Amino acid sequence: MTRMKKVILSISAFFFFLVLKADSPLTSTDLARGYQESKNVIAAKGAKGILSDELIQFLAGSGAIAEKIAVINTLSWGDNAMNNANKFKDFLMNKRKSEDKYSADENLCLAYLYGLGNYFKVTQAKKYAELAVGKNPKSFTFQMVLALIKAQEYFESDWCMVYKVCADVRSNTELKQDMAAPSITGIFEYIDLYKNDCKGR
Repeated sequence: MTRMKKVILSISAFFFFLVLKADSPLTSTDLARGYQESKNVIAAKGAKGILSDELIQFLAGSGAIAEKIAVINTLSWGDNAMNNANKFKDFLMNKRKSEDKYSADENLCLAYLYGLGNYFKVTQAKKYAELAVGKNPKSFTFQMVLALIKAQEYFESDWCMVYKVCADVRSNTELKQDMAAPSITGIFEYIDLYKNDCKGR
């Protein structure tokens, strides 16, 4: 390989790395990877980004929280994401009559929906995530969704913290491991890109 080709490949790799980083913690992490055979995730894939009444019933039901988060991740952050968040909130208000009565799972789903609905400003998402974690502090899934929302806050100011808030959850052995391993890999394939930004800190 000539020296010029090596230079071109190095420059290409550098810009590819920057493109990956130019996305964001909420929009670039694949939390659905471990749930591809779930009928609810399959339904979300065919929903064209729209939260259906059937999927709302699943999110508000007794299913596994990581599968619920996988459904929301599959619906993604497109044009319908904020409508999905508002639709789910309307459902919860009709069901519970008061936000104080939302379950831990309902708060976390609402947090992630709002995070994907407006990832430029995650104040509302963070509020619901913190309420959720307050009700279920030992869940890996709960802590990781909150960490991704916090990472989104740090995205414009401190790339080391983007990595650290999520890595701290990964290394916390006191948490209940309730997320499939492929989904954790889907998170950290992106988050680990920021590890080098913590050098010297």
